[in-house]
Amino acid sequence: MRFPIPFLPLLLLTTVLSEVSTSDLVIDLPTTTLIDVLSRHAQFSTFLRLVQRNGLVLYLNSLSNVTLFAPVNSAFINTPEPFTLQNLTRYIVDDRITLEDAPWEGAILYTTKHVSATNPSLRTPAIIDYSDEERMLINGVAVVEPDLLANTSDNVVQGINALLHVPARLCELVTSEYNYTHSEVFKRLFASYSDGHCNLTNVTVFVPHDSSVNLTLVELSYLLLDHRGGKSKQSSVLLKSNVADEDLHSHIARDRSLVVQNFILPGYVGGNLDPFETANLNGDMVALRSFENGNRLSVNAVDTKFANIVTDDAIVHLLGKTNASQPGEYLDLRALVGFTPKKILIGMNCSNFVEDIIYRRLSHLIDDLSLEQTIIVAVDEEEDEISVQGTKSDLYQFVQGQVDFDELFADDDSTKLLDTKLYEPLKLGPGNCAKMKISQVGKGHKRDWVINNRFFVTSDKYTIGKTNIYLTDEEITPPPTDIVTAVAPYFHCSRSLSYFEELRLLHLPKNHKGYTIFLPCYQSWKSLDLTYKYLESNKTALRLVLENMILESLVYDEETDVQVSTLGGESMVVKSAGSDLLLNDTLVRMDRGTTDIMYLQGVIHLIEEIIIPDSLTIDIKDLINHNTNDDGYFLDLLRAYGLAHYLTPEYNYSMLLPTTKSLKFNSVNGSYPDIEKLLKLHLLPPGAIDLLLQCGQTQALQRHHNITSEEFKIPTLLNNTFLGCREVSSKHFMLHISEGDVSHEVRILNTGCTNPSSRFNSKTNQCLYIIDRPLLPSWLLQHPIKVILHLPWTAIGLGIILGAFGIVCMFSIFMVVFVGMRKQGSVASLPSSPEPDIEADVENSETLPFLGNATAGYGSTEAPRSLRTSPKGSPPKNKAKNKLKAPNVKVTPPLSEALYSDNSTAQPIKVTLSIISTLNRERHLPG
Repeated sequence: MRFPIPFLPLLLLTTVLSEVSTSDLVIDLPTTTLIDVLSRHAQFSTFLRLVQRNGLVLYLNSLSNVTLFAPVNSAFINTPEPFTLQNLTRYIVDDRITLEDAPWEGAILYTTKHVSATNPSLRTPAIIDYSDEERMLINGVAVVEPDLLANTSDNVVQGINALLHVPARLCELVTSEYNYTHSEVFKRLFASYSDGHCNLTNVTVFVPHDSSVNLTLVELSYLLLDHRGGKSKQSSVLLKSNVADEDLHSHIARDRSLVVQNFILPGYVGGNLDPFETANLNGDMVALRSFENGNRLSVNAVDTKFANIVTDDAIVHLLGKTNASQPGEYLDLRALVGFTPKKILIGMNCSNFVEDIIYRRLSHLIDDLSLEQTIIVAVDEEEDEISVQGTKSDLYQFVQGQVDFDELFADDDSTKLLDTKLYEPLKLGPGNCAKMKISQVGKGHKRDWVINNRFFVTSDKYTIGKTNIYLTDEEITPPPTDIVTAVAPYFHCSRSLSYFEELRLLHLPKNHKGYTIFLPCYQSWKSLDLTYKYLESNKTALRLVLENMILESLVYDEETDVQVSTLGGESMVVKSAGSDLLLNDTLVRMDRGTTDIMYLQGVIHLIEEIIIPDSLTIDIKDLINHNTNDDGYFLDLLRAYGLAHYLTPEYNYSMLLPTTKSLKFNSVNGSYPDIEKLLKLHLLPPGAIDLLLQCGQTQALQRHHNITSEEFKIPTLLNNTFLGCREVSSKHFMLHISEGDVSHEVRILNTGCTNPSSRFNSKTNQCLYIIDRPLLPSWLLQHPIKVILHLPWTAIGLGIILGAFGIVCMFSIFMVVFVGMRKQGSVASLPSSPEPDIEADVENSETLPFLGNATAGYGSTEAPRSLRTSPKGSPPKNKAKNKLKAPNVKVTPPLSEALYSDNSTAQPIKVTLSIISTLNRERHLPG
């Protein structure tokens, strides 16, 4: 074949170029697919084999403009993983990413080819971190073989040293008990929010730290209330009612959603981003920015501690700690929910009460934060049923005013009365509401609060708005409608209640003012003794007493100095006497534990007194007639001797009444000696009973009032005769005559007074004392001086006289002794005859005649001599045994006849030795 010459060079050039190009194409031609890149690098052989085995070659070859993060062989050593298309797509980022072209702007958010398990149209996110210039991270896994290009398909292979973890679903991640242990509150709220069927995808969640949540346990309990178990027991009632309020659980679910959705943003937000604002799921705008190259974010000025946590269908960021007391707007969940007393009551497990309030159309009481009130309510019990108390029961649990019990008892007062919102104008009068009594028992941390002596407060104060809430151990009920139910059995008022029932006073008519009842309890009736026997037998008098202990107005323990009318038509003045009361000047002891007992028509005070009205006159003779042991015997004696008039109210005497049997046993009759004295001993003038009633307290009164024992002697009608009293045991007394033998005593058996409530006022009271035997005049001591000694001035005068007499006697004795001594001195100075040596004779005498001074009594002028002597100088025989010590005898010298007067008719008698010897023999003395 021939070619034209011009075309020959062109042909040769084409042939040469053709040969060169063919060799170059074999050696330098670029790879066009991802499979080709993986095939050329042995470090991907394991990954490539898994791709081929699962038939994913065509899928990879069909991709363009993607980045495949292919694990190197070492990544499969410990975790062989079967690959499926779903596994493979998690390693493919839907963008072309190279280190050469990296923006070096830190963490960047991308999406992968992986489809979310919960949303087929949603791709799983991935975070590529460019913070380190020498390497790149994907979801925390490092790239070790960077930038392997497949230029023809515009793809890139990045070799990574580990397998990518399988991301959990959002709900699984947030609610897992092993994750985010410092965010338990949000985890619990999120679990309730998702309610077991979470379908939340393509969102960004900011998980708050527990320390940042400004919710109390009660508020959290409200938000976490589990409603999956069905409706409450009263829901059927609510559904049948026309109440406009939504079902409680709908409110709770809505508030719970507000809290959770406050921390959720739609779409994926993470990595490095410019500041911007977006709306959360509640529609509220939040401000976002990133720092630390996108590794941390800030939402509404609250910084994250950990950011960019990837899940299958969301991005999660963990917020750091903040001060819950100053949470800021974003974390102020309390304001977000808008808590009201109703929501707090639900959180305190009082849902039944709340539902009942809604059913009674009283929702305004628990929805308004501005109401100043106190709610006292019991928690729900499992066996609680629909309340049958009605509106009255509900209103009684609302106390007017924001009451703080700690401040209420700051003055150590043990009892307070509170006004409730239960109004009973027909029973209590216009403007009067039912009262609630609260008592404090103990102090400090050991104190308890008791409502109406029955219900115990079990919680401290919880404040929401201007409402305080307290919990009790059981549901507080309004005061009972009747007196019997109001008064507990342990108050021992059964006798009074039986009289109220007998006289038809238990159910009082509506008076539009309320009633105050002073109810006698405990030992009040028994203490009347004889007076009680009279009242029990006289129903008219008994009715008059009880009706005048019922006031036709409300008088509480804290109210004093009032004058009101009684049901009996009389007037009663109520005054304060410290912690006690004065009822018509009668002191009534008040125990705070037994006062202000509420019932629906008023208030009851339990007392231990019986108030006798002025309109009831009881004569002491009535008491005598109702004493079953007396037949009028002693009263007849009083009449016979004209003493019965002392028992009339004009004289106002009291009486000691011996039993008729004892009178007859002691033969007391009209012929009894000193019968008039006996009768007067048993009549006590006014003022005597004041002392007698205080018997047993004498010593205490003496110490307290500085009163002498003389003032406590009990006078009688018998002049200058008093009685003494002795308490032998509690309320058992003995009497004796003070001027008589105290061993004679009589016992007081019974007592009765015409006005027991005025027993310390002798001007309006007479008493009758039954004694076991009469006081006998024979017991009186017959010593007038005893009577004289009762008079102080006479005793002083008698003492002066006796003292003067003693002084005179002592002076007389002194003068006699002094004059006698002077006379002896003068006689001794007179001349006398030589005195015989008596001492020598006595010394030589073996026995001494026992004469002593007797010889001188005979007027002897000579000293006696011993008739038996021993030779001079020789000691007497048996001297040690027989010698008696001679008395110190003063021998009178012989009297001279000259000493006698010239006119004397008598001369001194001369006593001779023979006379002395004769006397000694008569006395059986030697000689």
